[in-house]
Amino acid sequence: MLRKIHYLLNRKRLDQELAEEMEFHREMAAAKDGVPFGNPLRLREEVRDSWGWTWIDDLQQDLKYGLRKLSATPGFTAMAVLMLAVGIGVNVAAFGFFNMVALRPLPVRDAQSLLRFQREAQDSFSTAIAYPAFEFYRNNARTVSGWIGVSRNSLRINDETQTSAVHFVNADYFTQLGAGMQMGRSFGGEREVGVAVLSYGYWQRRFGGDPSILGKTILLNQTPATVIGVSSKQFSGLHMEAPAAWLRLEDHPTYVSGSTLLTNYSTGTKGVIAKGAAGIECYGRLVEGSNRSAAAQELQALTAELRKQHPDDFWEQERITSEAGGYALQVREEMMPMLILGATLCLLILIAACGNLGGLLMARGVARQREMAIRRDIGAGRGRLVKQLFTESLLLAGMGLVAGLILAYAAMQILLGLTEAPEWLEVSADWRVIAFALVLGFLAAIVFGLSPAIQLAKQKTGRMRGILLGAQIAASCVLLIVSGLLVRALNHVLALNPGFEYEQVVAVDPDLKTYGYSTAAAQNYFRTMKARLEGTGSLALTATAPLGRRNVGRAHMEHKGSFIDIYMLRVEPEFFTTIFRARRTSIPG
Repeated sequence: MLRKIHYLLNRKRLDQELAEEMEFHREMAAAKDGVPFGNPLRLREEVRDSWGWTWIDDLQQDLKYGLRKLSATPGFTAMAVLMLAVGIGVNVAAFGFFNMVALRPLPVRDAQSLLRFQREAQDSFSTAIAYPAFEFYRNNARTVSGWIGVSRNSLRINDETQTSAVHFVNADYFTQLGAGMQMGRSFGGEREVGVAVLSYGYWQRRFGGDPSILGKTILLNQTPATVIGVSSKQFSGLHMEAPAAWLRLEDHPTYVSGSTLLTNYSTGTKGVIAKGAAGIECYGRLVEGSNRSAAAQELQALTAELRKQHPDDFWEQERITSEAGGYALQVREEMMPMLILGATLCLLILIAACGNLGGLLMARGVARQREMAIRRDIGAGRGRLVKQLFTESLLLAGMGLVAGLILAYAAMQILLGLTEAPEWLEVSADWRVIAFALVLGFLAAIVFGLSPAIQLAKQKTGRMRGILLGAQIAASCVLLIVSGLLVRALNHVLALNPGFEYEQVVAVDPDLKTYGYSTAAAQNYFRTMKARLEGTGSLALTATAPLGRRNVGRAHMEHKGSFIDIYMLRVEPEFFTTIFRARRTSIPG
């Protein structure tokens, strides 16, 4: 080992001494009896190999030579780099988006330790936890601390025609998440009535960044609230996009007419997967020295105690489970097929590029056969030739990698700009993306460069050229077929007949909750509307318009030994008669 280190530190001097010694022996042999000394270059290579660490010199030589060869053919080099840039860039961009929403933590304090809790029982699941149960867990649990509760709603702010997202949160929400304020303050520990914190984005869009907004009153569903702060630009809470404003959970009945959130223990019937409308999203952190198993056991015991007090509001064998809560996207089992399909299509693009580039390297190698023959004649072995050719492929992969990263980050930036992504979701250098790109570039170099290098060193290119051509054609065919299927599916969806006379159906959503209607007032409104439209056509009430997704419940149903999801919509008996037998009508003013 010491000998190798000695050579590494003094390799230039030792190499010069070796050259002088070889020249001396050559002259001595020639002067003595005229016997050839052998190939001096070959002998020098063998001696240098015995010293160890000679690969550093070889690599340096190969890199210099490879750069000269690539610069001598700028057209080929540009084409190769462009193909690799597209193949690598597509994959890096796809992984970059996945990294931003699923692997990169949300911009909150200690996001990795955040857990999101939900209810589970046999055949039942709910992401909503009743607010009274949340308070009970927070006051009695010893394995979980830093409890956070969120209720997402849509309210009409001031005189806006459209509703805006508003989140009701507990008092220490901002403190637990370490949220900074652009101006003003967050909620205090004491009971405050009718106060709101605006998000930075809404403050800019709606109020033009007016610094005098603090202390002013805004109307939420015609009910006043005082602005006490504006969140920082990077803060969006525990969701992809920040709401227009945050209010305290205790004020939920003040701004949402008919709300029973603070007193209702029920969040869903058996078998129904609730989405948070009947309860709140619940987050917390494990206390030091605790673990998820101990927390689950304690919360299950607390849930059993609650079930004794409210037997009709809790499922049999109900338990509280947890998952990572500090990420914008939680990857679930049902998402895996689509993720695998997307990753496969991206990899096929890279495989097609590698196959094409490998074929170009084979064709280029035919013109270098004379060069390879000369290098063998002066002492280069087959392994040395393979290293030289593969080093050139690594150079191409490196240049393609850099171009691919630039292309990927530019595409991500453009797409984020087009989709009006939240402020915190920004394109930046991330070690996961860089590591992924490096691995991808090295694997690409092996795919398109190693086999052609071996075959060229043997001067046998026919079979390998066929393999690369076949891989390129196969990948291209799969991509064309999938692209055609996707286009056909999109066209089919756009032209699909929904099964009812949609051109003669009028959907009206008065959004009475936004205007402060109570349940009784809303029922009276619909009775009056139906009476006015009597005789003009068929009329029915539904929780949402046909093909809509709002207010749609999801349930599990056992079918042939497995469970399937059933989506449910609340409608009146006349609903099907209305949509299937609609006729043109005129509605009186």
